[in-house]
Amino acid sequence: MRFIEKSNNKETIKISFRDALWRDERYSRASIVNIILMSFHVLTGYSAVKGFSNSILTETYEAAGETGMTPRQGTYLVGAVNLFGAAAGLWICKTFGRRTILLWGHFILFLCQVGCAFSAFYAYSTLELVFILIFVFTYMASAGPANYIYLAETCTDTALAVVIFTNNFWALFENMTTE
Repeated sequence: MRFIEKSNNKETIKISFRDALWRDERYSRASIVNIILMSFHVLTGYSAVKGFSNSILTETYEAAGETGMTPRQGTYLVGAVNLFGAAAGLWICKTFGRRTILLWGHFILFLCQVGCAFSAFYAYSTLELVFILIFVFTYMASAGPANYIYLAETCTDTALAVVIFTNNFWALFENMTTE
């Protein structure tokens, strides 16, 4: 009943777009931090790895001349690790603080990207697959869910709309330029 009465209350505080992002110091820092965080969130390349894993693994295996696992099997493995990471993320988000999850998660993602670059340069296809799997697991267990939890807790409605726009902008940019 209190929720219904509050939603019908005409004296609800409305924050303007300008206040939420620039003028009101109670909201502006959280809004700007979330816009930057969402940019990092999308630009980690997770959706590119998921969307193009078959192409990535095909090129990796061809460059190394390996005949073991097929790229399709590697893609299935990426999907399974993604699911396992999402399940682990439930416990991790409940156990650790948001800041810890986001900072350590993005740091481990960075290390995995450096490892993937190293393995791709030297044509170590198995090692590259291992780094991709660690990357996918880490993303789904840390930055993936924690970013949206943090976002919902710290943004006003207006800022949330801007952050979701930022998410869609970078996702479109990534999808248009990846392959």
